[in-house]
Amino acid sequence: MGILKRALFIIIFLFISFASEAKVAIDGQKTFSELLQIVNEQKFDSLYFVGLNSLSYRYSFEKRMHDSAAFFQELLLDHALKLNRKDLELVALSRKVNIFEHKLIHFEAIKTLEQCYHLAIELKDTAEMTRNLVKLATAYNQHGINDQALIYFDSARNIALKTGDSLRLAAIYNNIAAIFAKDFDKAEYYYKLALAVHEAMRNNARKFPAATNLGTLYSERGDFEKANEMFEIAKNAIPEGSPLWYSQWKIQYSAHLIRLKKETEAEFILTNIINDKNEPKFILAAAATTLSELYFDQGKNSKAEVHASNAFESFRNSGELEEQKICLELLVKLSKRQKKTQQTLKYQEDLLVLRDSINKDINSKQLLQMRLNFDFQTQQQDLALLKTKNELNTIKLETQKYKDTYWFAGTISLMLFSFLLFTKFRDKKKSNKELIHQNQLIKSQKEVIEKERLRTKESLECALDIQKKVLAPEAQLQGLFEDHFLLYEPKDIVSGDFFWHFDSGNADVIAVVDCTGHGVPGALSSMLCYNLLEKVVKEFGVIRPDLILNLLSREMARTNSNNNKGYHLDIGMEVSICAINKSRSKIQFTSSCTPGYILRNNEFIELDRDPLVLGRMDYKKGDSFNMSEIPVKKGDQLYIFTDGFIDQKGGKENKKYYSYRFKELLVKNGDKPMAQQHQALKSEWLNWKGPNIQIDDITVLGIKL
Repeated sequence: MGILKRALFIIIFLFISFASEAKVAIDGQKTFSELLQIVNEQKFDSLYFVGLNSLSYRYSFEKRMHDSAAFFQELLLDHALKLNRKDLELVALSRKVNIFEHKLIHFEAIKTLEQCYHLAIELKDTAEMTRNLVKLATAYNQHGINDQALIYFDSARNIALKTGDSLRLAAIYNNIAAIFAKDFDKAEYYYKLALAVHEAMRNNARKFPAATNLGTLYSERGDFEKANEMFEIAKNAIPEGSPLWYSQWKIQYSAHLIRLKKETEAEFILTNIINDKNEPKFILAAAATTLSELYFDQGKNSKAEVHASNAFESFRNSGELEEQKICLELLVKLSKRQKKTQQTLKYQEDLLVLRDSINKDINSKQLLQMRLNFDFQTQQQDLALLKTKNELNTIKLETQKYKDTYWFAGTISLMLFSFLLFTKFRDKKKSNKELIHQNQLIKSQKEVIEKERLRTKESLECALDIQKKVLAPEAQLQGLFEDHFLLYEPKDIVSGDFFWHFDSGNADVIAVVDCTGHGVPGALSSMLCYNLLEKVVKEFGVIRPDLILNLLSREMARTNSNNNKGYHLDIGMEVSICAINKSRSKIQFTSSCTPGYILRNNEFIELDRDPLVLGRMDYKKGDSFNMSEIPVKKGDQLYIFTDGFIDQKGGKENKKYYSYRFKELLVKNGDKPMAQQHQALKSEWLNWKGPNIQIDDITVLGIKL
């Protein structure tokens, strides 16, 4: 049911988006007799050309007399060639494409489209180039040759991007999305691109195709909230006086309502469409098909049969084989359900005949596919051969050019070489003296730098000792948890990361903190942040994680602004903090920026985070931390960490490690003791980092509860 409606919508959209854009006007005011009189006078002026073009168009589209249309089209082309007018030749060939398409001579239509495209290149007409590329892509897509279709769509997209043709660019994205109809992620991506282009253009009406298709996409996936949002956008995008668009939207939306189990509302909408005799036949047929399937599912056999029969007749008149097959299959099921043996046999016979027709159609399409594929591959080979020939010619020209210059260059080089030998010998004596002096100077500077380096290292090591004594030592964890690990890798000797613990009596409050910066600035920030954390918990008596971070952020904001230097400090920190009750049955968790994880039976429970940095919160906008309370079981493993590990660049493509790899690493080693997990994480980090510099301080705390 969804496939049918989407296919109908794509056909409508392709027709709307890429209708013919011939640059010679079609004179719809004159009668056939008046046009024939203009042509018979053969004045060979612009009016004569318009007359031929109009007759070819109107015989093809109005009278469906394609042979007559072809006759005037040939006169049109002949006239353009005599005048040596490439622009008029393009119009004539575009008309020829239309005739071939109406007569279902697909291969010739595609070959003529390729001629149109090459003519547009000659004329440097980017609009016609894009239009013909899109029509070629559409033709290949309709015949199931999607790889070639995507090549043409991509070429059209590149031209539209260069020329700033946003309207056509969005239409191209819609068509590419239709090719990926069975690949949810790609289809969603391209429909969203189309929607974004129209939003940037502030063109509300053009949002309709992408929004409607996204609504159907989300509905079929079961994401009904997003589907509702998209269908609402599509409905608001329908221009006034566009009943066809509104009818198409109602059919798509009815299918969505059926998936939502709102059958009564869907039935009401579809019945109104069917009762409106002003609707086009293909809309009535699509609505009848959808309604018959709904009645079938509800067990309303008589109603289902009426609508399925009506839809079948409409599709038979329009020659839509696949849609006829859907209707007949439904009628067979209905007649079997109602035990109408004779009717069942009749429908089955009709179905056999139809399947035979479909098979013949498939065979003819496969032959066309083979022919188009072969022709396309031949073109690609010819292009590759031409490129190779051009490269060889370029090499030959360059070689000849070099031969002509070698002799002259050789003579000049010999003269220069003799002069250089003399000057080099003269300058060498002078440079040797300077080199000896420079070496002595470098040696003395190196000694000074080495002394300074050792002095700086000693100072940093002293600072590290002070930091270790002030901040909570890892030894505190030993008395709290039997099995744990702390991976702690400062970027420099001292660190902006630190671990913190407080025993409230009822719970152990544990935090992993990442302060602004690393090295000496980070270490100084960590000392300040440590004191603020101690103040908030011990002086204010707050032990709830969310309240701790809210108060801590206010204290940091006050510290940043209240200093006697007359400038604003920019010290911030990201904290993951949890309160674990003494029975180890419950965790209260709050975090700024970095989430926490609980690993239970190789499955992750992700602990929510707030995207807020302490000291930089906007309280006027209501910024405030939230707390998660999670029941835990014996054997659960808790992980809290700073972002240094996941932000480390490395690997073959020199990219960040990212969270998804970090999760996989924890799951892979989750059944090992914590000490082995520590070693596994450190080894993975070293292998990933390779020769790259360490980007940030790293802290990962793992606890087995």
